[in-house]
Amino acid sequence: MALDLKAALGKARDKRAASVQGNLAIEVTKIDKMTLTGIVKNGPAAGTEIEIMPNGHLKMSDYTKKGGKSEVEIGGTVRAEGVREGDNGVYQCRWMKTLNGKPGPLHETLHGQTASARVWEKNGKLNGYVMTLDLDGQSQAASADELRDQIGAALESHKGANIYAVTGGEVVNMSWYLRSTVTDGVRTYEDAQARAAEIVAAIAPPEDLTAALAETPISVVPSTTRMIGTGTLEAMQKNMKDGEAINTVDPDEYKSVPIGTRLAWELASTRQGAIAKEHAELLTEDFLENAPDAAVEAFKKNSFHGVSDTHMRDYFKSKGVELAEHPTQGWATSSIVLLAYNESREDFMAVKTFATTAAQPYPAVAALEDVRKAFYEEIGIAARAAIETIQNGVSNTAKAETKADAKAETKADEPVKEETKAEAAAATPDEAEADEDVKNMLDELASLDIDANMEL
Repeated sequence: MALDLKAALGKARDKRAASVQGNLAIEVTKIDKMTLTGIVKNGPAAGTEIEIMPNGHLKMSDYTKKGGKSEVEIGGTVRAEGVREGDNGVYQCRWMKTLNGKPGPLHETLHGQTASARVWEKNGKLNGYVMTLDLDGQSQAASADELRDQIGAALESHKGANIYAVTGGEVVNMSWYLRSTVTDGVRTYEDAQARAAEIVAAIAPPEDLTAALAETPISVVPSTTRMIGTGTLEAMQKNMKDGEAINTVDPDEYKSVPIGTRLAWELASTRQGAIAKEHAELLTEDFLENAPDAAVEAFKKNSFHGVSDTHMRDYFKSKGVELAEHPTQGWATSSIVLLAYNESREDFMAVKTFATTAAQPYPAVAALEDVRKAFYEEIGIAARAAIETIQNGVSNTAKAETKADAKAETKADEPVKEETKAEAAAATPDEAEADEDVKNMLDELASLDIDANMEL
C-alpha cells in the first residue's frame, strides 16, 4: 500500500508541535527529593505529565520549606523557562519559580491567555491593569447593525470589547468596557446592548458606517480588563526602584520583540529560504565595523538582542532601509493568577503573570492578518536589502553620523532586560496614554471595599 505522504508529514508535524519544550506553567502532582512532577497547563503539550528538575537560584528545599515564600504544595503551580527533555526522561529548564504555590479559595489561575499589561505612575504610585483577549470569540462586522450586535455580545460575555481595523494604512484599535456602579457593596452593570448602541451611534450615522464597513471590515474581540492588585503594584514599584527582577506582573514581558532580537532570530533561522550563513556573517561584520561604539559594545554583551531599536533603525537606514513603526506594548500568551476581591468571586484583580511566548505588537485578529504578515516578513526583507547594499560596496556613514553622540546614547544599548528593569517606570506608558475608559474602570474598582495589601 502506497504511503500517504501528506498524512505522514502531518503526523510528524503534530508530534513536533506537541513536544514538551519552551516556557511552561506546570501544576504540581508529586514532590520528590530532587524533582517535581506535574501537568503542563499551556501550549501544544497541555495535559502532559512530566517530571522536571528545578534550576536557577531556587533549590528543591525552597519549594518544600514550610511557610517559605516559594513553597509549593500539591495542586500549586510553578513556572519554568526553557524546558527541554533531559536524561532518563526527566526534564530540565533554565530556571524555575513559583507561580501560585498554595492556591487559596479566592485564587483562580488562567492559562493560554492572550494578554497585555499596562502600568503608569500617578501621584507617585503605580497604577496598572492586565487585559486579555478572547481570540476564539472574535467576529467580523460588515455593517453598523453587525458592529452594534457584536460589541453588545462581547460586553455581555466578557465585560469588554476591542475593535481592530486597518484604514489608510494605519492600524485602528479601540476598546470599551461595560460600566457599572457599586451601591452598598453590590455591583450593578449597565445594559450591554444599550451600551453597544451608544458606542456605535457615536462613531457615525448608520448608513455612513455601513458603507465604510463594506470596504473595511472591523474585527470585534471580547476582552476582559483586570486591575493589578495594590500590594502587587507596591512590590513592582520597589523592584523597579531597586533594579530588581519583577516576579509578579512584569511589564517588560509585554514589550514587543525588539528589532535586534528579530534580526538575531532571522539570521539564525535554518528554515527553507533562510539567509545563508555567509551572508549573515557579512551583515554582522559590517554592523560591527560601521555601527557606533555604543551599539558595538551592546552587541558584544548580548549579540543583536542587546542593541537598542534606535541604533538598529539607524543602521538599516544607512543601508537605505526604513523600518516601519510598530506598537511598543505587545500581546503574549500568558498564565495569569487572579485574586477575587471577596468571597462572591464576581470581580478579580491580577496578581501574577507569566508570558510563555515573546510579545508581538499585533494580536491574531482577522482584520490585522496582512499587517501581521508584513511584520513577520519585515526584518528578513530588510536584512536581505542591507546585505545587497554591502555586497554592492555602497559607503556606510552610520558611524560617522552618530559618533559624536554615541557616548550619550550608551545607556540605550544596554541589554534589554538590564535596561528595562531599572527604568521600567519611565519606559511604560504615562497616565495620558492610558485609555480613558480603562482609567475610569480602575477608579470604580478602587472604590470596592477590599484589603489593599492582598497579594500572593
